[in-house]
Amino acid sequence: MKKILLSLFTGAFAVSAMAQHNVSTEGTRYSVIFEGTGAWCQHCGDGAVRLQAALDANPKAIGCAVHNKDAMSFATGDILSQSFVAAYPMGFIDMHYFGGPYAYVKQNGDTSVSVNRGNWGTVAGLQTAKQADFDVSMSHSYDESTRQITVTLTVKALKDMTGKYNVNVALTENNVSGPNTATGGYPDYTQISASVYNTNPNHPHYQMGTQIQGFKHQHVARAFFEGAWGMEAMVDPKKDETVTKTLTYTIPAQYDTKNGIDAKLDEMHLIGYVQDQHAGSGPSVDAKDATVHNAIEAQFLAWDPNSVAGVSQLTEVAIFPNPASNFIHVKALLAKPAASKVVLSNIVGQVFFQQEYPATSNLRENISVSDLPNGIYMVKVTSEGQSTTQRIVVN
Repeated sequence: MKKILLSLFTGAFAVSAMAQHNVSTEGTRYSVIFEGTGAWCQHCGDGAVRLQAALDANPKAIGCAVHNKDAMSFATGDILSQSFVAAYPMGFIDMHYFGGPYAYVKQNGDTSVSVNRGNWGTVAGLQTAKQADFDVSMSHSYDESTRQITVTLTVKALKDMTGKYNVNVALTENNVSGPNTATGGYPDYTQISASVYNTNPNHPHYQMGTQIQGFKHQHVARAFFEGAWGMEAMVDPKKDETVTKTLTYTIPAQYDTKNGIDAKLDEMHLIGYVQDQHAGSGPSVDAKDATVHNAIEAQFLAWDPNSVAGVSQLTEVAIFPNPASNFIHVKALLAKPAASKVVLSNIVGQVFFQQEYPATSNLRENISVSDLPNGIYMVKVTSEGQSTTQRIVVN
């Protein structure tokens, strides 16, 4: 039985325990699966399934979905898409050029940084099996009055390195959805899906139609704090050389003012990473000089260190086993007795279990999943406006 412990205020356990203010790679190599995607793309819904499967199979893999031509796209993401995505959906894993059997071959015969979705898990596994070149530590705080996130990134070279290295932070959001609207002929949120998935009983999108309204988009890139290519941090660092950088970003009240879609702070994550310094600032087709050497992810907590309200209410949450076949056990310790809520849903937002609980400081729940179809589900625990979400595989 695999127990996933989310300790919100104690030491870092990397990706399997992401809901913390301080996280560190601690000598371990992590890999970012950047996914080029779009609601308009008929195979991108399947790309979302493949990305989630790769993340579930490898706890050292981190997801970041960069959208194109829909309501979730933005200028910096477009630069990355133009630089790395040869077709949709495609992955640009660690922004690294792999060549060989994993590089996508374009119509003109050139190989690209893009990796086909069938290889995302394999390539991420190759990356996380490597020795880490750098350690990355990340902490963050939030100013409620200005909506500014302040992230402190500390990078330590684990061996002598040659070249220039930048750091950056990506902000992602889970469970993003919106109305069945369109801009310039492209759907804003409704996921277009090829009929092959609608008719395949073994696919998670079976009988969901070719236009999946209410689709819950996961790992949606919302911002890159220092643009597409990051800020300079180190030049020819020697082993054990360490540098600390502070990066900031102000979260807008709404990412989509046309449809009135609010930014959901409790669904956001931060990804801090160190990469080769790319030459230039704009798009660079098939850029092969921006490799991400290591990264770490943390659930964003809207925590203001100057506010009493900044104290974490969900001090410890355990959701296990994962994968699960019969029951999911939910245990939560609350900082103070308060009402709470547990919701189990699938990746498109269909709710299978929802329960509210009276004030308590020690929440316990067993959820039967034996009658649920095999697939990926999300368990969300909420109390006093704070929440944590864990993906669970039912098989």
